Amino acid sequence: MSPRRRRRLTITLISTPVVLLLVALGVYTATAASAPLPNLQPVLTVEPTSEILADVTAAQAAVDAQALPTAVGWLHDDTVWTNIDQPQKIASLTKLVTVLTGLEAAPVAAGEDGPDYTLTSADETLLVETWADNGSGVTVPVGQTLTTRQLLQLILIPSANNYADSYARMVFGDEDAFLAAARDWLARHGLDSVHIVDPSGMSDDNVATPRDLERLTRLALEEPIVAEIVAEASAEIPGIGLVETTNRLLGEPGIIGVKTGTTFPDGYSLSAAQLVALDDRELTAIAVTNGRTNGDDRSGNTREALAALTTARETITIGEANERVGSVTTWLGETVPLILAEPAELTLVPGDRVSRSLELTPGSLSADALAERRETASDSDAATAAAAGTPVGTSTISGPAGDLTQPIVTASALNEPDLWWRLTNPALLFGW
Repeated sequence: MSPRRRRRLTITLISTPVVLLLVALGVYTATAASAPLPNLQPVLTVEPTSEILADVTAAQAAVDAQALPTAVGWLHDDTVWTNIDQPQKIASLTKLVTVLTGLEAAPVAAGEDGPDYTLTSADETLLVETWADNGSGVTVPVGQTLTTRQLLQLILIPSANNYADSYARMVFGDEDAFLAAARDWLARHGLDSVHIVDPSGMSDDNVATPRDLERLTRLALEEPIVAEIVAEASAEIPGIGLVETTNRLLGEPGIIGVKTGTTFPDGYSLSAAQLVALDDRELTAIAVTNGRTNGDDRSGNTREALAALTTARETITIGEANERVGSVTTWLGETVPLILAEPAELTLVPGDRVSRSLELTPGSLSADALAERRETASDSDAATAAAAGTPVGTSTISGPAGDLTQPIVTASALNEPDLWWRLTNPALLFGW
């Protein structure tokens, strides 16, 4: 072989691997440059769920400032605030127990009249006994037929003792059977302090704590036909005529009942409820007062208690804007905080509960999601894989008024790795 041919062969043998290497490098570079970036995995750095309870000190302070005994609460909540927990004489508030016990045994739907009842001489005798005891009574036209609704109107609007006695006998047969049913009803509803010995409340032995009277009022308002009747200022009863409420607060803004009670000489009682608008929801406030010296004090003190509760509200911010709730580590090892994009403000009343749930969206920072955002972004920066404010999840705040949502976003941009990083990090890039 001539020297020239040997040199050609040597050059060929040397250049072939170089060419192959260059080709391989070119293929690797092209592959690395175009390979999708690995999916990023955002994580939460705070508890995913939490609960907030509205401050109750304002409600307790409001009731503590009222005369004894007083209790307040909300129809939608089980919490009751009171300034005394000793049983009080409840007088005609007893009639709420009578009516609710009777309606459980013989239901009457809202808007309906229920079974008829014909008044007899026995009902007239109950009226005579009521008046003999200086009780509140309404005349009895013997032979007149009344609907159950009309009986309930006579019991709850003018607070007729004799018709409470008649209704108890109509449903249960006699007073003893009624009392057994009433005590069972009270026990099943957890009204342990409520003790009654007659259907009308005439006896001073009918007692309850203000706390349980508030709960009793709540149960009354949750019974549709009772809620309808206690909101009526008057009713026209066949054979009797017009009867009017003993509740002086009816007719005032938002007042929807519910029941008065009077004992002599121990005082005047009232349970009352008022509708209150709060942002996008309507609440029902309840107040109970016992042992007031006259009807004016009873009405005035109850009005004040309702006002004190309905003004005991607070506006709170849940999740400040830019609050850090998580993080994501980028391909370059940088840690980018995940934050709430905006605050959420809620107006709460004492007893309200609010929960917050944080959830990251699966695949929000995947290669496909990032590529899609890059394609649709109008101001795409070649060095930025995802702009600051990229959504990665949601904070859901659930409260009495419904749900609010806050976006969870990246606090800063996610920087795109350059070509050198792609070439020198094949294990990360290709998942080797």
